[in-house]
Amino acid sequence: MLGNVIVTSDDVRELAGIVANAGQELESRESKEERRAESRAHFSFEMETSDGSTYESQTTDVFAKGGTLDGKQITRLLMSFRGGQANASITAFIYHGNSAPFWNYVEVKGTNTTWVNGVTKKIEDVVASWEKQASWPRSFQDAIVLVAAIGIGQLFLVALDRLAGFGHLHFLIRWAIQFFVGLGPAALITRKVVDLWPYIELRTGREHAQTLRKRKRYLWLLATVGVFPIIIRILYDGIKYFVHSGGKGP
Repeated sequence: MLGNVIVTSDDVRELAGIVANAGQELESRESKEERRAESRAHFSFEMETSDGSTYESQTTDVFAKGGTLDGKQITRLLMSFRGGQANASITAFIYHGNSAPFWNYVEVKGTNTTWVNGVTKKIEDVVASWEKQASWPRSFQDAIVLVAAIGIGQLFLVALDRLAGFGHLHFLIRWAIQFFVGLGPAALITRKVVDLWPYIELRTGREHAQTLRKRKRYLWLLATVGVFPIIIRILYDGIKYFVHSGGKGP
């Protein structure tokens, strides 16, 4: 199975080349009699773009430089080879996004163990070289929700302080109110943030079409301008409270 990787256009072409070369290598080993006795090998290279268009070919030309792969955001890839002999096959499915892990895989089958092991090793080496996707958003999802909830609640209480004088409330009570007020929006925002680092990211197409990269830039800008100052203010209020109270309640 594949996961936590960023797949570029060049990565796609390299994987497709391995599938094509492996199939051609197996074909070249078959005798003329075997080719006549069995059905010929079949290749299929397919991709789907973000606008729903599908492109398919029996050669890797569909992934040629300067073509659709370099011009549009790809959401799904399929590469397959079915050999006429030795029950050989190669199948690669790659989906952009947070689809279930079992939907993303590369599988090599065949009765010729030398061929199977050789192809598998080449594919494993290529996949190992792909850029790793950051996993911290999923790992720290709960912490992000907590901080975001308190931050959003802080903005809400700033408005209430002017209307109803909430400033007299105990510090810990204010934190609790902030958390529960901001929890719903924080959970929604966190889910959107985590989606910016999907399980599989197909980073294809022109840079302006790579929406995830643009959204990540906007996110860091928002965090720098809006979120970090709120976190600093919350920490400052907490430190000030414990310093003045000596770590004890009033």
